[in-house]
Amino acid sequence: MISIHKERCLNDRHRVEFCHICCETCPQDAIDISNLSVRVDAKQCDLCALCITDCPTEVFTHEDFSPMDFLMQSKDKKTIKLHCKFMKNHDLKQESTRIPCHGLLDHRLLAALHASGVEHIHLYGINQCKACPSRVGNDRLSRTLSQMSPEMQKHSPCIHTNYDDADLSLAATTANTPSPERPTNRRSFLNKVADISVQTAVFSAMNALPFTHSDCNEKTDISSALKADQYRKKHIPQTHQLALFSLDSDHLAVNNSANILSWFHEIRPQGICDVCGICALHCPTGALLIEDSEQSLDVQHKPAACIGCGLCVSLCPMQSLRLDGVDDNAVITENQVFTLFHCSQKRCAACGGIFAVSGLGDTVCPSCSNEKHIEDDIFGERGEFRTHKPGR
Repeated sequence: MISIHKERCLNDRHRVEFCHICCETCPQDAIDISNLSVRVDAKQCDLCALCITDCPTEVFTHEDFSPMDFLMQSKDKKTIKLHCKFMKNHDLKQESTRIPCHGLLDHRLLAALHASGVEHIHLYGINQCKACPSRVGNDRLSRTLSQMSPEMQKHSPCIHTNYDDADLSLAATTANTPSPERPTNRRSFLNKVADISVQTAVFSAMNALPFTHSDCNEKTDISSALKADQYRKKHIPQTHQLALFSLDSDHLAVNNSANILSWFHEIRPQGICDVCGICALHCPTGALLIEDSEQSLDVQHKPAACIGCGLCVSLCPMQSLRLDGVDDNAVITENQVFTLFHCSQKRCAACGGIFAVSGLGDTVCPSCSNEKHIEDDIFGERGEFRTHKPGR
């Protein structure tokens, strides 16, 4: 059975159709994300569990398979034997572990298995992929192996098949073609403005910033610390935990030139920031945080928790963030935290509220400033129609 965790979905957080990876992955076209709601057609789904591996935020979980549980079961075993769910047990000559699909062996899981001590993987049933309802196990595994660099192949177990007709040849790597940007018309622009307004209103209604580093016990590992209720269901996907496990292992510590750093991302600042908090509020993993003090508001970033989804970059109303790769493993292994923006706080001359100063001459908060601009556009010089606040 496939379980759905809607609150983790990037589309639900963005309030637009931001990500379609699960729909593109599902070989049975059983997943529907229309109307920003994730649904799985139980009649079409064959429980291959491939959506678990590909979903960047782990919206889906499988009752019989978990990447981290599978890693723990395989730990300290030099050789593991695997068979897919469509192969009957009586066809096996030796004892092996059942997994939903051989295509689940992606590059992160293979590296984590090697880091845990697995040197050889024997696959049973890989020749049945053409008759399998999913029909993708062989192709996915071949593509995974072909996309691994020679350096990373050294940090992956050797894969063996017990059938002569199995074909695990290295397929040609296919480059990802970026989708063209959609032209912005008046309707889409107004919808985006409305989305940002709603997000700002929700953030203000919370009467508190999402979470701060002071709330987090640095001695607690990332996955357990982010399970607390105050983090608003922030969640580190298991595929990301596999990458963290591999990077921190003794196997990779010997050779830091492995191409594993391409799995990690970090957010860098650009332009100015008014610390509206939208990025931290909607970040699915808690990689972005707001540190609130009496004198300033700081936007801080923890690359070890960043999955590179790009949601914060898309949501930022001031376009103050950009997504880059990590080029130093110490940033991840030492769980470093960076301050992206440091903004002093000032009392608004119009409403009297406290706001973060983004410019040297700011005297009113962004809310009052935007309200004045809107009134200027609508009413012009007719002051009798304007909104009058105490102190203005």
